[in-house]
Amino acid sequence: MQHPDEELYELEPEPPHACEVCGKMNALPCPACMRVYYCSVPCQFKHIAEHMPNCHSRPRYRAPPARCAVCPNQGVFPCGNCQNIRYCGPDCQRKHCAAHRLACRVDHELLYLLNPV
Repeated sequence: MQHPDEELYELEPEPPHACEVCGKMNALPCPACMRVYYCSVPCQFKHIAEHMPNCHSRPRYRAPPARCAVCPNQGVFPCGNCQNIRYCGPDCQRKHCAAHRLACRVDHELLYLLNPV
């Protein structure tokens, strides 16, 4: 399902990233700045004191279009909680819910810590 305002682009696969703390591959980006990568929540917390002073030194820009977290389709609908993952529709979001739940909660809490209201 394509959003009427979105254009279709061919997406290149993103290369795997190494964790800033332990070096494991396939790490996920810091939810605030998207510049530093971590393989797990414990690694994020080990590095947070060092990372926080530089976290917002670069603008947070994520070039559209994003890919669906489950399938190769264009991800038009962001996660309603963390806004860091996109889905092409509700079916893919339901399929990914169990895998995304912990990361989503942590991303949302870290964003709140870095950007208190």
